[in-house]
Amino acid sequence: LAVLVMVINGLGYVALRALGAGMGLPLSGLAGGFVSSAATHGAMGQRAREAPELLGPAVAGAALSTVATPIFLAIVLAVASRELLLAMWLPLALAGAAAAAFGGFYTLRAVTAPPPRVELGHPFELRFALMFTATVTAVMLLGAVLSDWLGPRGAVAGVAVAGFADAQAAAASAASLLVSGGLGLQQAVVTTLFAFSGNAVVKSVISYVSGSPRFAARVIFGQVLVVGSAWLGWLVS
Repeated sequence: LAVLVMVINGLGYVALRALGAGMGLPLSGLAGGFVSSAATHGAMGQRAREAPELLGPAVAGAALSTVATPIFLAIVLAVASRELLLAMWLPLALAGAAAAAFGGFYTLRAVTAPPPRVELGHPFELRFALMFTATVTAVMLLGAVLSDWLGPRGAVAGVAVAGFADAQAAAASAASLLVSGGLGLQQAVVTTLFAFSGNAVVKSVISYVSGSPRFAARVIFGQVLVVGSAWLGWLVS
């Protein structure tokens, strides 16, 4: 995980040098989201903390990385349970649209603003990568302990808590329980949404730990929009 964070940081560094701040960070954030959206949030937070003038592009990169999460969820559900995918298509579509709109807003601001003069420094920092890894590991351990403690009778809560570590794996678990008869369709949908929400909480925590307060506040606001859009899709579907 630490190596993954350093790779994403390195990609962001290359994009900054090649494309400038306005497009470099948003595009590297979008690409990084398909590797690890959580790690991308950490990398963008580090950029915003070290260079406050990169706040807007870094927020755009973090927000655009979130676009990958509902896409991955849709792919997982398409394989695990078409029934659950059909019930989740509107929440996932609205969540992806909200992430794209929020990231697009900050990207547009970054592109149209005068290019900042930035001292790029080093491509990555080992201390930050280790701190990020420790934070994610602690969250994953908490999720594993709670899931084990809740046991089979707490399947819904257990799968939802597992979303703190991996929303895709939690969605696959919910789909498996639906197929086996352990959950009804609506229970599986709500469980998947809770897992998606938990994953957003993890990204918010990582943004707070790695980035500046201004970066964290904007990212958390964006995550609230994305999660709220997903739940709204469930309410109206």
